[in-house]
Amino acid sequence: MFCIKCGAANQDDSRFCTTCGAPLKTNIDQYKDSDIPSTGLKVLSFFIPIVGLILYIVWNNSYPDKARSCGKWALISIIVSTILYFAYGCSVATLLASTY
Repeated sequence: MFCIKCGAANQDDSRFCTTCGAPLKTNIDQYKDSDIPSTGLKVLSFFIPIVGLILYIVWNNSYPDKARSCGKWALISIIVSTILYFAYGCSVATLLASTY
């Protein structure tokens, strides 16, 4: 394991750098940093829900927070689009009924 601050090599089980004393990231810390959902993935999942669903399926075991976020925004997108399509259909039906 290498120190992020000074670049010195350390043993894998070390918690602090032997050269500069800076705390070293453990595997759990690295996992937590890589599992932070990003705004870009949320926007992508909202506007292209199939991508969000695929990312949810692929990342469900390895990155659970990212997967949950992508799946949630894909589901929100599907619900919003269904409501908008229903409202559009009702408005078109009302306009067509009023013309006859």
